[in-house]
Amino acid sequence: MPSKLAGFMAVFTFGCMQSAPLLANTVKVYKYQDAHGNVAFSDRPPLTTDYKELFYDCFACGKKNRIDFFTVPLITDKFTDEINAARDKSGLSSGLIRAMIHAESGFDAKATSRRGAIGLTQLMPETAKELGVNPFNEAENILGGSLYMASLLKRYDGDLQKAAAAYNAGASVVDQYQGPPPFAETTAYLKRLTALYQRYEKMGEVTP
Repeated sequence: MPSKLAGFMAVFTFGCMQSAPLLANTVKVYKYQDAHGNVAFSDRPPLTTDYKELFYDCFACGKKNRIDFFTVPLITDKFTDEINAARDKSGLSSGLIRAMIHAESGFDAKATSRRGAIGLTQLMPETAKELGVNPFNEAENILGGSLYMASLLKRYDGDLQKAAAAYNAGASVVDQYQGPPPFAETTAYLKRLTALYQRYEKMGEVTP
């Protein structure tokens, strides 16, 4: 899978470094080569070719994915300075950045997926390296995730659904499907992020 899939996106609590990290639900995606030799992905195993199982985590979903993101309490008292700094450098709204953190990690700064995605915005190590940030540093993790999302929005002409799907599933997967892939995990991530984004945006800017 490409550079980033948090599972959700995706998917970290900066202020709770002493608490135990949240447990993540796991979603399975299958990677294989199609008849033309192209890398393909599916949420069902292919019947006629070898495949590799990929597992993705959702730290924000709670047990059995029963959290309603239209009603779950919003988190507005954590990392305000770091989020506002990332807003200023990336051009994203603080509402979108806060929604990303909530959707990706549930504000658990220690969240690490089984694929190696790290921290509040679930940055993959190679993506963090490309961006020149330390994913284990909370402020840099937020900045890196924000810059990455900003680059994806630019790539997809401001289409948040495509950009968020690429953040979650990888840009090559979005390009393959010419839009968000039909994976249950990615669909759930987009719904989660969209609900949180709308709610955080309605709150306006949060001041320290």
